[in-house]
Amino acid sequence: MQTELSYTFGMKDFSPTLQFISGRIAEFRKEKNMTQAELADKLGKSRVYVVALESEESDAQPTVEILYRLSEIFDRPVTDFLPPRLLEETPPVFFGDEISEKTQNLILEMISEVRNGR
Repeated sequence: MQTELSYTFGMKDFSPTLQFISGRIAEFRKEKNMTQAELADKLGKSRVYVVALESEESDAQPTVEILYRLSEIFDRPVTDFLPPRLLEETPPVFFGDEISEKTQNLILEMISEVRNGR
């Protein structure tokens, strides 16, 4: 049985980058006085999905598409969801074993899109 969180990549140790993103999602939602259920409705997802995205204990990882949708909902540039160190000219070595190769590629794709003005 597939769930909304089926795209997670089995990462058990929540990386600092994903912790940052998770915290920003919760922070921006609260700034808009929006409940998790309201955000879920705007995303077309379940409240459980939003809880997982905001949880530092979850292995849920937002896709690039979800981050762009969140940036529209919160009226913020997608770069606001990313740690500043990711946007430096030379990407730092921060991945290590704590994040899957597929997730690394998604993050690098998002950085490239941001740098290219998407």
